[in-house]
Parts: sequence; C-alpha cells; structure tokens
Amino acid sequence: MNSMNGDGCSSQCKKEPFFNCVEEPSMCYYYDGDGVCEDFERETGVRDCGLYTPNGFLDQWASTVEVSHEEKPYCSGEVAAGYPAVTK
Repeated sequence: MNSMNGDGCSSQCKKEPFFNCVEEPSMCYYYDGDGVCEDFERETGVRDCGLYTPNGFLDQWASTVEVSHEEKPYCSGEVAAGYPAVTK
C-alpha cells in the first residue's frame, strides 16, 4: 500500500500530475521539464515540447507592433511581437 504522495502514485493509488508510469509494478518518473519531449506530452508539455499547434492550424504571432506614444515608456511593444517566450 502506498501511503505517501510525491512518488508518482498518490496515497489514493492515482497517478499524480506530471508523472508518467510504465510497466507493472510501475516505475513512475516526473516528466515535466526534463528536457525530453515525449509523444504523450506533445500537446500539453510547453516546457519540453514548446507551444503546440494542432494539425490544420497555423501559428499567428504578431510580427510588428505599434505602441501609442503615451504607452511607450511603460510597454515597449516588443513584448507582444514574435513567438512567445517560454521560461523555466
């Protein structure tokens, strides 16, 4: 019986978030942010796989931005152009 959380299998014997478990008895590992983009996390693993674009869709990031002269000191506009930054 598993009485502790944090190893991939909760005390209620449910798979914990961001863990993947393989084989039986299972070996669980924390996959989010491990630097490996696995197939099962391709749509949700931004840290490992980058932003996901479904088939049939195109990314639509702003290539240029114009900012009001009143807002320039507070918002450069460059923060809104291009592919979004992903930080760890």
